[in-house]
Parts: sequence; C-alpha cells; structure tokens
Amino acid sequence: MRGKALVVDTVFSDLNPPVKHYPQNPIRKLPLIPRTLDPWADQHQFLIYGTQQDANDLYYDGWNPALSCDPAVVPGYNEAINILKTLPDNVLRGLEPQYNNYTKKTEQKAMYCSTQPNRGYANDMPMNYDAEGKILRDVHTGFIMEQGVSPWDKLAVHEAGHIIDLAGTNRGGYYWTPVQGWEDLADEINAIFDAQGDLISAYANTNSHEDFASHFCYYVWRGTTLRTKAATSTDVAERYNFLRDKMFLGIEYNDPLPPTPTTVSFDGYVAERIGTGTGIPIKDAYIYSHGAWEGFLVRTDYMGEFHVENLPIGHYILWAEKLGYTKSLERELFITQGQSIYLGPFFIKKLLPPNFLPIIILGGIFLIVILGTR
Repeated sequence: MRGKALVVDTVFSDLNPPVKHYPQNPIRKLPLIPRTLDPWADQHQFLIYGTQQDANDLYYDGWNPALSCDPAVVPGYNEAINILKTLPDNVLRGLEPQYNNYTKKTEQKAMYCSTQPNRGYANDMPMNYDAEGKILRDVHTGFIMEQGVSPWDKLAVHEAGHIIDLAGTNRGGYYWTPVQGWEDLADEINAIFDAQGDLISAYANTNSHEDFASHFCYYVWRGTTLRTKAATSTDVAERYNFLRDKMFLGIEYNDPLPPTPTTVSFDGYVAERIGTGTGIPIKDAYIYSHGAWEGFLVRTDYMGEFHVENLPIGHYILWAEKLGYTKSLERELFITQGQSIYLGPFFIKKLLPPNFLPIIILGGIFLIVILGTR
C-alpha cells in the first residue's frame, strides 16, 4: 500500500481512520438487500448500501455481505438521499464512476448507510487499493454514514463534498483522472480553501479538505446562511463565489423553511477561540436555553456544530457549556414568527487545571515580595 499522509489535528476529521468504539447497536435481523434500487442512484450508477457494520468494521475488517441490509430501513436514509438528489448533474459527476490510473479501471462510488453509532468516514481510495487487504477490503470509494452525529441531510452532503473534492478533482492523490472539465480545479481549490480566515465554522479551519467540505455542505444545506456570512466575510465570499461559478454553474440554494409557521430551528457551533481566528471546534458541548424553552437543547457533534428544530417561537436566552470550560456569553433573541436562524459561534475557554492554581498564587506572592523589596 502506498503510504498516504493522513491529516492529524487537534480535532477529529472524518478523513482520519476510524477508532474502535463501544458499545455498538445490537445486530438485528434486517431485510437482506445489498443495495438500493433507487432509480436516481441507478441513473448515476451510484451505489447505496445498507449495513450493520460501523466505519471501524468496514475499515479494518472489510465489507461483510452477511451484515448488509436494505438501506431504506436505516434511520436517516430518506433525508440523505433526498438532499443528494438536489445536486445538479454537473456536481453529481463527482459521485459517478471514475477512471483510476492505478487500478486501470473505472471505479464505482457508494454511500454506506450504517445502523451503528459513530462519526462517519469518507474514503477516496479505489476498491482493494491495499494489496494486502488490511484495510477497506471490498469497500468502494465513497462515504460511510453513521448514527448519532449530525442530521443525515447535512452529513450526506458534507461527505459527498469530500468525495467530489478528493476523487472528482484528484486532490486526494489516489491517481484519479479528474472529472472532465475539472482538470484545473485542484490548484484553484488548494489556493482558496486553505483553512485560514473567518470561515463558516471552526471545523472548516481543521484542514483544507474540511474547509472545502464544510463550505460545500453549507452551500447546499444552508445556502441563505452561507450567503449572509459571505456578505460580511471576504474569506467566505471567495469560497461561495468559487462554488457557485466553478462547480454549481450558477445554481444557488436557500435555507429550508421551518416545519411549521409557528416553529423555529437553530444552527451554530461551539469553539475555543485561539487568537482572533475562528477557533478550535468543541464537540460534546451543551446548548442551554431560558425562556420559550427551558433547559438543555442539544449537544454539539464531532464538528463542534449543532442543529435543533421544532422549537416554539418566543423569547430565548441561549448559551453553551462544557465541563472544564468557561460558560459562553449569553445570546438573547425575540422571535415572533417561524424561521431558521443561524447563530454562528458560541466561544468558550478551557479552564486551568486545579493543580495550576497554587503555582499561580505562589507566583503572584513571589512577584509582590520582589517588587516590595525595590
């Protein structure tokens, strides 16, 4: 296997190899259908599998047909496939079969819908690229969707963005022949999506690939939100304009309407601010509320982001907390009609460990004594 430099960050990236986790959901007898027969997927020769394996199992143990299931019975399947169907044909070419110069054949791509909990994983290696069969045996290029991370419509378009970026433009470097017309996009993406600046989320600052996938996701999943951010951020505006002009060819999206005229939905992220940048995303932080909703609202995912919907309209005071961190500043909102609201960042700061306090106190006393002797 050719060695590939995986990104190692202070936060998870869904490009890093999965880590074993317990417990898994129990294996159940689900309908044994290896892949969906959805006409849209067949039209684009895009494979969709259901599985009771998690990303760790698929990565290290390979595809097990005995644990496959009908993807349509996996929670989140409809949300995922419905948003993928909104992608224009020019963009969908990045999910269609693509020639690989290493395997010397046209490789199909796939979405694996898992019943198991974890964070999801994007794989741009062609099937059985590892000649020793130690990783991703019989697993197609594509992405693995897992339970309990983000809404599946958001997760699907984020992971699809990775495959379009890494394989579609060959920015991942696994010998893909770029999609026709995208031969020069890799250099442009490298120059624009540098994980620097005032971006749509802290997770976008993780690395260049997460920068691209995060903005690609928001372009489709929350188009109005991304345009609003672009109006005040030249960094986001540059990314938005590239996606609109070079990939979506002028097609733009809007934020979805709330489920009913009397409900509200919130999106945002929690980060630890470092300097003046967007900060480091904080997973498993808690969003709380006073007012129209009392108490705990939602927990951030592995990207430090959160989404909550079907809340009543009214007065809200919102803040973020996590054990070992300071509480964020409170955000007050008066909402009189149903709408989707992007809240942006809630910044928190890591507290000093208790054993640092005596050192700080002694240091302060020492300074006082030194200054007092002058």
